[in-house]
Amino acid sequence: MTANQPEAFSRILIEKALEFSGWDLLDQKQVLFELHTGSGRADYLLKDKLGRVLCVLEAKREDLDPYDAKEQTRGYAENLNAPFVILSNGREHWFWNFERADQSDAYRIERLPSRDDLERLRLKNLQPPRPLQSEVIKPEYLRDLKHDLTLRRYQIEAMDEIARLFDTSARRKFLLKWRREPARRYCVRHLSAVSSKRAMLSASSSSWTASNWQNRR
Repeated sequence: MTANQPEAFSRILIEKALEFSGWDLLDQKQVLFELHTGSGRADYLLKDKLGRVLCVLEAKREDLDPYDAKEQTRGYAENLNAPFVILSNGREHWFWNFERADQSDAYRIERLPSRDDLERLRLKNLQPPRPLQSEVIKPEYLRDLKHDLTLRRYQIEAMDEIARLFDTSARRKFLLKWRREPARRYCVRHLSAVSSKRAMLSASSSSWTASNWQNRR
């Protein structure tokens, strides 16, 4: 086995993932391969409908952590005026919207974004981020999702505290703790509903540590 075979295998997986997300690898108006920039060689360039580079995708061997190429790939993206970076070894994907001041690091994604996904995200970049604390959570907040659903005081306080830390401390991981398991599941389910409603929180991937929050029923 030659040294470049593992990366070649990773590229097969990456290209299948790109095709699954709707990218046409044979269309140079959508995808370019191995372009040399001022700071090195970019593996994949993903373009918008006007031919501008949206994203630089860096491929790594399957046995390497793609996250380690974060700063290297940002250099490529900055030279190409691309707002997004993807790091992948074919099995694991990381995404970085590095132009946003509130997104200082890359994060794991389950699938590669489509062209439409990236174009929508670039439009959002042009708008200032809305503070999470500006969302007022009241007991009837989720009634439009379920007419008989009423949030309890400790659930509202938990979500308000998450919003505060999200806005003021750039916290992105939260662990919810209560003495009783049903109460924890109940609040996480509501946080997930708030996430779906406002697209601001991800209860499935978030954890919040605050031992003073207990079930106060």
